[in-house]
Amino acid sequence: MRRVLAFLLAAAFFLLSAPPATAETAAEPVAASAAALLIEQRFREGMAALEAGDTETAIRRFTGILAGDPRLHRVRLELARAYFLAEDWADARREFFAVLSADVPEAVKDNIIVFLRLIDLRRGWSWTLDAGVRGGPESGRNYKSDTVMLNFFGQKLPFEIDRPDTPDFGAFIDGGLEFRERLMELEGMGGPSLSGIARLHGEANLFDDGDFNELIYGGTLAAQFSWPRTSLSIGPDIAWRRLGGDERERRWGASASIEHRLPEGLALLGRLGWQRVDDALANIRDGDLFSGRFGVSRSLGGRSSLTAIAGVSYFDARVPTESYRQGRLELRGRTELGFGLAPTLTLAASRTRYRAQNPLFFNRRNDRQLAATLEVEKRDLFIGPFSPFASVGYVRNFSNIEIFDYDETLYRFGLRKIF
Repeated sequence: MRRVLAFLLAAAFFLLSAPPATAETAAEPVAASAAALLIEQRFREGMAALEAGDTETAIRRFTGILAGDPRLHRVRLELARAYFLAEDWADARREFFAVLSADVPEAVKDNIIVFLRLIDLRRGWSWTLDAGVRGGPESGRNYKSDTVMLNFFGQKLPFEIDRPDTPDFGAFIDGGLEFRERLMELEGMGGPSLSGIARLHGEANLFDDGDFNELIYGGTLAAQFSWPRTSLSIGPDIAWRRLGGDERERRWGASASIEHRLPEGLALLGRLGWQRVDDALANIRDGDLFSGRFGVSRSLGGRSSLTAIAGVSYFDARVPTESYRQGRLELRGRTELGFGLAPTLTLAASRTRYRAQNPLFFNRRNDRQLAATLEVEKRDLFIGPFSPFASVGYVRNFSNIEIFDYDETLYRFGLRKIF
């Protein structure tokens, strides 16, 4: 445990203390060296491909240059434009947002804000896909105890938990499909544009033992109002979770999200949501989940970003012993280190307090959790339209009820759709 925490803290320090970028460009190399000439040649090849509509070749050329030097802001700007023309909206948004903190003219930043709004106003279809190998359900979890002291009319009665053997590893696939349509321009609310959004999402975790196969799927409809620097979306959503072929949970509700962007590379984020939870196994866990979160995201040095999110949630279950309040803090940093490596480090802390004491236990359940995840993408290695990534995580859950106290190691290796 100590080695894992030391590794993650060292990674956090390295990631957040990456040196600032400079204002160098690839189109006008400052030294007539062989390396600089090669960069210029690749840059011109990328630009020519972009002008010809060959966004795949352009993305390959620009990411290859940035793998050697992620500080080349002009190259990153053209990469963002290539992603935009390829309708890879998430990557385009990330690269445009990164350039906002670079040493570039104000006119360029103003144009980036325009591009970010155009991403909000996009039309047509887009999709995402991750697939690979993951650890089995709870295969990396170590409980501090399998024995709990039950409250038997005020006397302690030891009870042994018989935990099932779970698969060591399995396969996963996560994907999403989205359709957007611009509907109209509104006059009475400051002139925003109104768009309609329909999303489908799915996640499958497959193992040798089919009893542990998990399938999560659902959809969202939303109306999005877009101003030059602000977007607001609101609408209903629904999701199902199946385990071993049987339905385990269904959720339906609505949410509202807002994002406000500034030319300095700062974005303010907010979300409010409500969901009705129906548990197929135990109706005592049916209830309403209310949640809210606020976040700030900052672009750093033209190649990095730092995001801080604070959230609260309240689950009002049918039975008070299943109701809880939770507070959560999350810090996420991303940068590019060269060689095409793009690590993302996420640190999170949460506290969950249950509303009432379960009569089987001597205490009201109170959990505190610390979590860290390091994900690394290899952005300049392409396997068709995919690039590889690897993720390792560590979770420590402290609970005053023995059988809920554990630590866990998580891992995933796979491919991610790039274009």
